[in-house]
Order: sequence, then C-alpha cells, then structure tokens
Amino acid sequence: MHYRERPSISVCGEPPLQGRRGQEAEVADLVTDGAEAQIQFEAIFEHSPNSMACADPQRRLIRVNQKFTELFGYTEQECLGRTTKFLYAHPEEYGRTGEQRYNVDAPLQPDAYVTEYRRKDGTTFFAETTGVQLRDNDGSLIGFIGVQRDLTEQIEFEAERRRLNEARSEFVAMVSHELRTPLTALLGTLDLLGRRGAELPGGVDRLVAMALRNGRRLGALINDILDVEKIDSGQLTMELDFFDVCDLVDDVVLGNQSFAEQHDVELRLSCSARAAEVCLDAGRFEQVLTNLLSNAIKFSPSGEVVEVVVQRVWGNRVRIEVCDHGPGIPGEFQGRIFERFAQAGTKPVRRTPGTGLGLSIARGLTEKMGGSIGFETEEGNGTTMYVEFPLEV
Repeated sequence: MHYRERPSISVCGEPPLQGRRGQEAEVADLVTDGAEAQIQFEAIFEHSPNSMACADPQRRLIRVNQKFTELFGYTEQECLGRTTKFLYAHPEEYGRTGEQRYNVDAPLQPDAYVTEYRRKDGTTFFAETTGVQLRDNDGSLIGFIGVQRDLTEQIEFEAERRRLNEARSEFVAMVSHELRTPLTALLGTLDLLGRRGAELPGGVDRLVAMALRNGRRLGALINDILDVEKIDSGQLTMELDFFDVCDLVDDVVLGNQSFAEQHDVELRLSCSARAAEVCLDAGRFEQVLTNLLSNAIKFSPSGEVVEVVVQRVWGNRVRIEVCDHGPGIPGEFQGRIFERFAQAGTKPVRRTPGTGLGLSIARGLTEKMGGSIGFETEEGNGTTMYVEFPLEV
C-alpha cells in the first residue's frame, strides 16, 4: 500500500488505492458532517497537546499529528502504511492489545491503558493510550483513533516523591531514636528523684515534677511524629483480633479515670451493645479513644460529666460516642479539625498544651482499622466525637 501527502480535506488521510473509495474517506464521512465539523476536527487533531493517530482496521497508520512525530521521533512519511507494532517496546504487547482492545468484532470501549513504547532512537517510555473505534452507519469497522499521553514526567515525579518520602522516613526514624535514648534515661532519673521528694531541698521536688511532666510530653510528641510518619508511609502495622467492644471501652474509660479526677470531671459509661464483637488492634483503639477522652476532659468545666456511649447503629455497625459539655467547636475550625497541627481558637477550660496531631492520628488509625470518625457540635453546647466500626457477624 502506497501513501502520499494527505489532502487537507480528509480527516484521516487520503484513499489508500486510486479509483476506489478507501477506508480513510469512510472515516472522514463518519467523523465529519459538513465543512464546519471538518475544520473543528482538523484543529483538534493538529493542535492537540497529546499525540494522536488514525489507523485502518488492520491498525496501519494513515495519519499522525505533529505531537505524535515529536513523541516517537519518526516523520509522518516513516509511519504511514505501517502497523503500530513497530512503536511497541515489547512486540508481544502489540498482539495482546490487539486481542483485548482492537477486536474487529467487538466494540472498543474508550478506556485508557498504559503501554511502554519505543522511540526511533531506541529509548523507551510509558504512555497512557486511549483508543476509539470508528464505524460507519452499517456498524462496519472503518478505523481507529488513538491518543497517547506521555507519562514520563509523571513517572519521574512519582519516583522522586517516593525517594523523598523514603529519605524523610529514614530521617524521622533516626532522629526519633536519637531523641528517645537520652530521654528514656532522663525520665528514669527524674522518676527516681521524684520518689525521694521528701529528701530533696525545698522547692526542688516541684522542679523535678515539672521536668518529669515536660519530659513525658516530649516523649508523647516523639511517638505522635512516628505515628504520623508510619501512617503516611503505609508502614503502620496492626495486630488485629476480635474483641467485645464494651469490654474494650470499659478498660479505656477506667484507664482515664485518674486524669478525669485530676480535673474534677466525671466519666460516665453507657453500653447497650453487649456481646458485640469488633475486629481491632486493641492498643491502637485505646490510643484513639484516649485522645477523644482527653480532649473532652480538657474542654469540660469542673464538675461536669463526659459521657461515653456505645450503641449499635444502622448498617451493622457499632458507634462509640464521647460527649462533653464544653464550648463546642468554632464553625470556622470545623472543616480543619482532623488536619495536622490544627488547633481551635477555643481555649480549653484548663491549660493543657497539645501538638494538634491527636485527631489527625486518631483518624488515620481509625480508618486503618476499617472504621470512620466524625463529630457533632454546637457552639456553646458541647461536642460529641464518635468512631464507628463494622460489627463481626
């Protein structure tokens, strides 16, 4: 088959054989409907930011645009009349895509697929390809139009992002380890000094207690940073098992009683979901619920009650609610409540500084365990934070 320079009035090239109406003319009839549509197609084809090509039913190229020649490195004349097999980095891919996507007897869905191609200079690259079948009024296949989007920059960007993430993970792990080692020794020494408070000079016991308290805060911050990094990198592992949800919640509430008493807040548990089993990591669940409880306690006035409610909800799920009677969450902050380092303008009733990482980590851990987290609030009337998990049948 011999191809010459295409006439300007044809959509996908000139007729392949002299004296006979060729496949390209049929494509032109199908795609264009009058001179205006012809001009529109020409503009789209020639000025597309992506590579575009027309092929006959045998996948022989009959027209390519300028982006195609730039992407593959071939001139148009070097391409015309050849099947697209020479463009594939792996020849077997040509046959596979032909069977799956260019079957004459089956309709081609305009979905995208990624293929590795080879340029004229031998270099290879990946591109996202979308193919569309062209059929005449009788349903007969008369050709294809393919669009290739070069993924080189995207792949390089993703590779660089992965490299930076790995470097960040290594850095965070190293720094955290270097901080933890001396901090552990420091906290141990302060704890020993604190136990001998009566033997210390006047006022020193108070300073030791303050140093111990801030050292523990630093330790908690290091753990939070490590958790954020593990969640981001997908390296967070879960030790999942089946637990009675009411037993779990009861243990966590009991573990937070001392903190509540220190702030003159009562914790009250109500569980109507007895014998309800959930699949969770018990330690991580405790971390999530403790965060919700500590926030509720900090924002509750003295003498108030923080209610913890466990109940079955629609969809065979269980909901654990933590309800306080604090100032509520300001409207302008509600959309950012689960973002990192986000802290509402509303001050806690008693000053207990935080990092702004707690709720972000709680969301990450909850979702990792297959659950969801949310809240209901009204300024001036308190907040209900809740987590939901699917029940095991």
